[in-house]
Amino acid sequence: MTRKIFQALTILIAVAGLAFFTAACERPQPPAPLAPPKPTGPQEIKLEQPAMGTVFEYIVFSDDPESARNAIAAAMILVQRAESLMSDRRPDSEVSRIGKAAGGPPIAVDPEVFEVVERSLRISELSGGAFDITVAALRGVWSVNPEHPRIPTAAEVQAKLPLIDWRKVILDRERHAVGLAAPGMAIDLGGIAKGYAVDLAVAKLKELGVTMASVNAGGNLRVMGPHVDRPWNVGIQHPRKKDELIAWLGLSDRAVSTSGDYEKFIEQDKKRYCHIMDPKTGMPVMHTQSVTIVAPDAYQADGLSTAVFVLGHEQGMALIESLPGVEGVIIDAEGRRYESSGLQGKVNWLE
Repeated sequence: MTRKIFQALTILIAVAGLAFFTAACERPQPPAPLAPPKPTGPQEIKLEQPAMGTVFEYIVFSDDPESARNAIAAAMILVQRAESLMSDRRPDSEVSRIGKAAGGPPIAVDPEVFEVVERSLRISELSGGAFDITVAALRGVWSVNPEHPRIPTAAEVQAKLPLIDWRKVILDRERHAVGLAAPGMAIDLGGIAKGYAVDLAVAKLKELGVTMASVNAGGNLRVMGPHVDRPWNVGIQHPRKKDELIAWLGLSDRAVSTSGDYEKFIEQDKKRYCHIMDPKTGMPVMHTQSVTIVAPDAYQADGLSTAVFVLGHEQGMALIESLPGVEGVIIDAEGRRYESSGLQGKVNWLE
């Protein structure tokens, strides 16, 4: 092979190689994997917190999930504090201290505890004593725990009645002090403290920029803003069918509380003895199955649901109608349903 032919072949091979390389570079490459689409609109953040003998459920819709979780964490701290102050199950709580000092001079308590006691007494006055935190004197006399039931004698109940009277709670506003007039008296804030804690949580969420949220403490519920693009659907538990709803309401920026004879009860001789006591008789209420109250604040809904439950449908509905911004649904012992004027046509009954 002559030198000229060899040089020509070398050039030809080089050109062919360059053409192959260029073609390879221009060949379409497989597309890169697509990144997952970013969520559009507010995301739902849901967290739970055991507290006050129930579970607090927080639902927040937000475009900033991390900030929403931080806001919920801040709200949880307030709920924990309220529990430490107001739980009658803790021997070192403010409520327990008040009971231990019964019969003596009022003792100074945390301003929050004073405020809740004061609010309780206002509901007692409005309801003619149907709501009464001193019903705690019956603790240990009745037990509606199915595992350890106890139905007291009439004499045992009568012995406790003089200790049940909201008018014997002494308030010293200057010292933020609370007292009980007679030894043996006690208070139980369980009928209002959960609602109060829900209000604290909602206020903290709002302070930290949350605009759409729900805080639910075992039936003591408050919703803030809409449920994204519609009202929140709030269910009413069926009083005779476990884990089923009997109705629902569409609500925004409202609080709801339901009291029912199905929550804690025992049955004997075809009678149902529930945990809600009539302060005047010291006996469980038997003329009501369920009361749902809608109000501006959760503490108000919480206390009023108990008060109306005790009053029954006639006096209870009269109380509801007398209070601005308050509505209610009552189901009596026979299953008859009563709606306040502001809820006429707005309760979605499921049966």
